[in-house]
Amino acid sequence: MAFVAIFGLSMKGVFAKFAYIAGASVLGVVLVRMIAALPLFWLASLAMKKSNPVPMTPRDVGLALAFGLLFLLATLCDFAAIDRLGVGLSRIVLFTYPLIVVFVAAAMERRLPTRNQLLAFLIAYVGLLVVLRPDRVELPERFWSGVGLSLLCAFTIAIFYALTNPLIKRIGPGRFSTLTQLSALIGMALVAVVTFEADTLEFNREALVWIALIVLVATVAPMLMQYEAMRRIGAARVSLIALFGPIITVIVAWFALGERLDAIQIGGFGLVLLGIGILEWPEIRRLPKGGGS
Repeated sequence: MAFVAIFGLSMKGVFAKFAYIAGASVLGVVLVRMIAALPLFWLASLAMKKSNPVPMTPRDVGLALAFGLLFLLATLCDFAAIDRLGVGLSRIVLFTYPLIVVFVAAAMERRLPTRNQLLAFLIAYVGLLVVLRPDRVELPERFWSGVGLSLLCAFTIAIFYALTNPLIKRIGPGRFSTLTQLSALIGMALVAVVTFEADTLEFNREALVWIALIVLVATVAPMLMQYEAMRRIGAARVSLIALFGPIITVIVAWFALGERLDAIQIGGFGLVLLGIGILEWPEIRRLPKGGGS
């Protein structure tokens, strides 16, 4: 489940980029994605009802709705970053979110990060700086705003994952997804009303096909699988498998979109992977041999 989920989530940026090329707007893609995904999450929640016999409390509902707004902020930043920065670079920036999770958890527990965690942070962000190549004479228009949006998305996702796992385990992935998607959709509708432009909801057939792939292949199925995988094998194993996500995205973006990294950027990407690997190594060593949970 975790491997399939990571592959699906890795394709989101590629599908979104093709939708933009076909003429869709960022707000249009996000809004239609949420409208289409909500009933699917609701149906999944009904299907999983028997596996979630524990009734939800008002506090559970309130927390899930609040997390939905956090998810909305991350989604808007993510899709805007894909448009401005490109698929490969935005995924590499976003990939550093586990490092931020560590610092968020340390702040919540009022302790300092370990030396290994600080080393991982330093290596990964030096690598990220190399990947972004600010020394280049010509940078794409809106490049740094795209970097900022990717970093904000990474920070928001880090908070989301640092806080949601206990709630997912308690109420189940189906109900959690339905409530967060409902809250995000309401918030997105308000954003669309405030920022509405005539072409926001104009889609041709090609754009709708890409949005459908975003909903089915890169949103609903992988998110439910990821939540269920977290419940079954724990967040540590899922985050370990997620190491393959940006590699998949960069390779697909390279061949499908022509977003090529030069040799220096590839070396920087290697440093980012090394930093995340150092961060995850203690969890890797603690995993039971033979695949037991």
